[in-house]
Amino acid sequence: MGTTIVDRIERALLASGLTPRAASLAAGMSPDAIRGIMRNPDSSPTVDTAKKLAGALSVSPEWLAYGTGEGPGSAQEQSVVGVFGYIGAGGSIDTSSAQIGAHEPLFEVQVPFPLPNDAMAFQIQGESMWPKYDSGDVIVCSRFADHPGAVIGHTAAVETAEGARYLKRVLQGSRTGLYHLMSYNAPEMMDVPVVSFSEVIAAIPAAQVKSIADEARRSVLRQIKSGKAMRT
Repeated sequence: MGTTIVDRIERALLASGLTPRAASLAAGMSPDAIRGIMRNPDSSPTVDTAKKLAGALSVSPEWLAYGTGEGPGSAQEQSVVGVFGYIGAGGSIDTSSAQIGAHEPLFEVQVPFPLPNDAMAFQIQGESMWPKYDSGDVIVCSRFADHPGAVIGHTAAVETAEGARYLKRVLQGSRTGLYHLMSYNAPEMMDVPVVSFSEVIAAIPAAQVKSIADEARRSVLRQIKSGKAMRT
């Protein structure tokens, strides 16, 4: 076990596959909460903070705070999140198939860590964010908000005033309401009117999406069969 809380957080992050930012958001805290703790190895988080972080990292609060109890790998909590449409990493794509807030998701994927209740996912189309993201990858996001929040300077899912949806690095534009949308290998989109923003919590590589999606469906079927068996 780690000798400090920072050691234990690093170990739990590695096991979960989450970044400090994603884990902080999953815990319902500020995006820099975990980084703040990691900058101070001698810090002692409150009981409430330890509980929130432990839930996001799938460990016990006692292990996180003191190194005793259930550490990484002890808890096997899974989350299922719906993929509600497609998101462009290059040119604009048709987003009319998105079912946000109205219909069932296109499909579901399972991830091996807890997610916020408002999490949703999109499948990437386009190669402009390569090598960080590939076409076919699934990104898990928080719900869309009508303000940039903490996404400035970071990769986020955005929706423009014309209804197009993109995965881009967001920079402040020349005036309020306009934003520069940046890619790794596509032309910059300057001073774009953006109406909603969503934090990226996690990404699932395209090669894993099908197997994860299939496992999620099997998990749901097992729960249904179990429920029926309990009623008989």
